[in-house]
Amino acid sequence: MKTYSIKYFTITVIGANEGYTNQIYANGNQQCSVAINVQKQVYDDSTGSYTTVPLSQSEKNSITVCMYSSDINAPLPSGWSCDTSKNQYDSGLRGQGYSASLRSLNDGEASSRTQTWDSITRYIRCGTSVTPLQNYQFMARITLDNGKTYTTHYDDGNVSFESKITICPQRPYAIRVSELAARRDDPYNYEYAKGKYVDVDVYYWTLPNNLKIMSDYFSGQGYATPKLVWAYAKNDSNFFMGMAMHHDVTSLTLGDIGHLPSNVDPATNINISVGANMMRGVRYLRTDTSSGLYDNLLHWSITDNLGCVSRFVLKSNPSDSGNTLLLEQA
Repeated sequence: MKTYSIKYFTITVIGANEGYTNQIYANGNQQCSVAINVQKQVYDDSTGSYTTVPLSQSEKNSITVCMYSSDINAPLPSGWSCDTSKNQYDSGLRGQGYSASLRSLNDGEASSRTQTWDSITRYIRCGTSVTPLQNYQFMARITLDNGKTYTTHYDDGNVSFESKITICPQRPYAIRVSELAARRDDPYNYEYAKGKYVDVDVYYWTLPNNLKIMSDYFSGQGYATPKLVWAYAKNDSNFFMGMAMHHDVTSLTLGDIGHLPSNVDPATNINISVGANMMRGVRYLRTDTSSGLYDNLLHWSITDNLGCVSRFVLKSNPSDSGNTLLLEQA
């Protein structure tokens, strides 16, 4: 008869300190990488010996992280999540480097085993609802195909494991307008009739070092296309439009902007700078009048590569009837 059990079972943070990290924001996006190392053994009555065997796929799938507790079925604390795959967000804190490597065995551990253990990675997230932001302790759990469940905080008199990690989440930051490096380009100006012009200005607000936009979200717009989201379209002797550009736009034409005089080619290209590290806006001027007027506050949220959300408002400048754009804190 063969009996299966766990010989070795640990949980560690992947990084410089195996038992503790504070390198995660409580934004519900960023992940903390965790290594769970398991050695499964089979005891054969006929030979009276143990043999190390690999975990089955279902056993690997059962591995999860839960609240450190004597309860073998303990859940995660409220607001926490455990993922089986890495998402698109970077690890670490803003302004700090983060070097991750899997924990290696020491000589004593290596000599105690006949083959390599199974090492499974899980990814822990802390949601925005988690409070207070303090140390939280976690353990790992596995269920074997024979139905037996173990945790890394376990003692049944025959088998004993004691391994845990501590995670202290940090309050998410929000990028301030004052941190953005602003510039304005004038890539297009054309006299389409005597004394009448079409003029396009492109605004850039560059994020602080090492931050980039992963996604953007808008509300309050007057109009929207896959490339642009309009804040205003207004007349005051001239016709002005102001709009935000989605972060992943790589080309722009006059036709994308619209409201063109009949003798202006919509295929005309507007030179724009491209990069995930900048927010971009467009101001369109036509020295004529047009229809479809509105003057909104465009709420503009970005999620950066560390998973933090920053919120802004794009609007017309009331001092010049919308000839310039204003970006303010939401």
